[in-house]
Amino acid sequence: MSSDFIEPGQPIHKIYLIYSGWAFRYRLLRDGRKQIINFALPGDYLGVSFSQSDGMRFGATAVTDLEVGIVSYASFTRAFGERPDLAIQAASVIEREAILVEEALVAVGKLTARQRIAWLIVDICRRWRDAVASEDGLQDFPFTQNHIADALGLSLVHVNKSLRALKLVGLIKIEGGKIRPVDEARLMRFSEGQHV
Repeated sequence: MSSDFIEPGQPIHKIYLIYSGWAFRYRLLRDGRKQIINFALPGDYLGVSFSQSDGMRFGATAVTDLEVGIVSYASFTRAFGERPDLAIQAASVIEREAILVEEALVAVGKLTARQRIAWLIVDICRRWRDAVASEDGLQDFPFTQNHIADALGLSLVHVNKSLRALKLVGLIKIEGGKIRPVDEARLMRFSEGQHV
C-alpha cells in the first residue's frame, strides 16, 4: 500500500500531524523519478512552512495506513498571534527537519553503502522510540529496499548486497521482509566507521 496524500506544488492549505503509521517525503525530479528526502513517523508534522508562495516543495506518500490530524494553514498561522509558543514550536519543527536532511546529506556524501544503511536503520529506530516514548526496539520497518535505495542514492542491487552483508555479520535480522537491528549500539558504531 502506497498512496500520495501531498502532491508537489499543491497550495499550502493544510498541515498534517502523523498520529500513527509511516510515510515519506520526496522531491519529484523532472524525469519523474522520486528522491526520498526523509521518512515520516508518528509525531512528525508535514507542511509547516513560513512561505506559501511556491506551494509544497515536496510530496508525501503513505507507506502504511496513516492516522493524521489536519489543521488549516490559516488557523495554524492565526494561532501564532494568540499563542507565540506555537510559532516557536513551528520553528523547532522546521529546524528538526533541516537537521534530518543535513544528517542524510552527510551520510550519502561520506559513508559507504553499508554504513548508509546502518545509519538509516539506527536513525529510524531512534526517531521511532522518541515518537512512541518507548524503550522497546523497533517492531516494524515497512520500508522496502526500493525506498532505501531512493533515500540513500544507491542502486537496488547495492542495497540488496549491503543488507545481506549486514545480516551476515550479525548487525541486522531480516525476517518476513522486515529489517530489525540485532544490536543498535553496535550498528551505530559501524555506521560511524568503527570496527565492530
